[in-house]
Amino acid sequence: MACEFRICYRMVIKFTPSTEAANMEFTNIPVPRIHDVFVIDSQTYIVMDYVDVNAPELTNIWGKLTPRQQEGIFT
Repeated sequence: MACEFRICYRMVIKFTPSTEAANMEFTNIPVPRIHDVFVIDSQTYIVMDYVDVNAPELTNIWGKLTPRQQEGIFT
């Protein structure tokens, strides 16, 4: 069972199964950037970027973006 705590404005530390960090590192799916992974007493900890799950989805705001903003996302 995973559990996470915000450690600052932009990062969280997540207590997680040991395979999750490896899966995040080798996927083509966009995931939060991992800053560090370490194990203490068989428990894996991932320090990674915080992603606001309450942020609007891109599909819901795409039409409100300027052409330059849309191009920046594709770039």
